[in-house]
Amino acid sequence: MKSSLAVPFFITLCGVIAAGFWFQRRFQKISSQKADQLLMARKLSLPAFVGTLVVSWYGGISGVTSLSFEYGIYNFVTQGVFWYATYLAFAFFILPKLSRDHASTLPELIGNRFGQKSRKFAAILSFFSVLPFAYASALGIILGYVVDWPLWVSIPVSTLILLAYSLVGGIRTILAVEFFQFLLMTVSVFGVVILAYLEWGPPQAAQLPALHYQWDGGRPWSEILVWGFIALGTWVDPLFYQRSFTVANTRTAQRGIIWATLIWFLFDIATTLSGLYARAYFESAGAQFAYFHLAEHVLPVALAGVFFAGLASAAMAALDSGLFSGASLIANDLISGPFQTKNLKRGLIGSALVVMGVSPFFDGNIAEIWKFFGSLGSACLLVPWGAALMMPKMTSQRFFFTMAASAIGFITGWVLKHFGIIGFEPFYGGIFFGVIALGFFWIRAK
Repeated sequence: MKSSLAVPFFITLCGVIAAGFWFQRRFQKISSQKADQLLMARKLSLPAFVGTLVVSWYGGISGVTSLSFEYGIYNFVTQGVFWYATYLAFAFFILPKLSRDHASTLPELIGNRFGQKSRKFAAILSFFSVLPFAYASALGIILGYVVDWPLWVSIPVSTLILLAYSLVGGIRTILAVEFFQFLLMTVSVFGVVILAYLEWGPPQAAQLPALHYQWDGGRPWSEILVWGFIALGTWVDPLFYQRSFTVANTRTAQRGIIWATLIWFLFDIATTLSGLYARAYFESAGAQFAYFHLAEHVLPVALAGVFFAGLASAAMAALDSGLFSGASLIANDLISGPFQTKNLKRGLIGSALVVMGVSPFFDGNIAEIWKFFGSLGSACLLVPWGAALMMPKMTSQRFFFTMAASAIGFITGWVLKHFGIIGFEPFYGGIFFGVIALGFFWIRAK
């Protein structure tokens, strides 16, 4: 255990969680009704919405700095630019189409258009795409670095801690804690890059591979486009819908997403620069840990512990948000009958168990987790949900199931690539099945 880091690390994290419990008392008490339990009765303020949206969507800081370490500004393009376009498109083209639905989850929206069987199938697909495997790994890596634990220990321990306070306080505690996690994450990320700049100036091209200053990082077009399609997964991400429904109206959600996008833009600049500094000065540490070595170098020991707590806070916020979103799908869409709070708590436990069981198998490769589960949601739901929004007269149960069966194409492609049988990204297999099905139904409709 790195005791010099561990003491300020755990003190800071405990302080953030305690502050969240204290601050939650300022929220209006909520009833056991579904809208209250899942969406804070749609009364979340604009600043709280922005803060919680930013931090719950930016938990994999160690993952994006690793990409910057390996490929340079390619990280900013694939993890930044693609996403800004999808956020704004979601705000101004999708949200206005949903204003009359009064739904709580994405599968509920799908059920309103395709039917209840489609709702349950969408909930199953959404459940696995929304579960925070990447953020459990990110938090496990950070905790493991501080206390010298292997991933198979640090991931379950950190997930159980989050599960405990989520069960106790529900969405009120989650949102309150996330607000303070956002503040701590901001100080940590920008503090490191500012101090690195003061010590070394801008990252020098001579100290980095030439490809690090090329927007594509020397990567093939097939891989670059996959990241673009994964960003489109925002349009079928249950967490993004659920967060957007916690505010009073579409206008407030749109304003919040604009502000969040501006903040993400600044974060992406900071994390990309940090990855470049880490590669230039701590290349021997490897992609996974070079950012940590950078922070320990530029920060005093006590502040380095606070920095790691900031990274952990970002991962914690994304992790508990993902667990809660998965639990919401179980309680609202998969379990038949009226919504019950006890089913939400059961869903939290079930989601945590799945995350703890699956995450260690990816061995901390956050980018690979994003690719697999991000592609799964995009490949299976983008085409049918997009068709429902753009061509509502074509919606039917058969239409949805035929296109969502692209999951078979995606999973088959992933297995074939995993064993070296094919060399292209499996995402394209899923999209191919969906587009073929869409064309078939469109021709029949004509």
